[in-house]
Amino acid sequence: MSSLPLPRGYFRCPPLSPVEVDDLLATASTACDDTLRNALSMAATTPARVLRHPRTQRYAT
Repeated sequence: MSSLPLPRGYFRCPPLSPVEVDDLLATASTACDDTLRNALSMAATTPARVLRHPRTQRYAT
């Protein structure tokens, strides 16, 4: 039984092909663009509701 964190090289994974690397980088870039676009659109609008947790008193918009 291994303990966490696992040691470097614990998993023996084959290297990614250049096509797989390009695909993963394109997916990551799209995810970053979508996240940024979503954050900017959320910042431009007013919140519909503001909630407060009764125990922690933290707000969520």
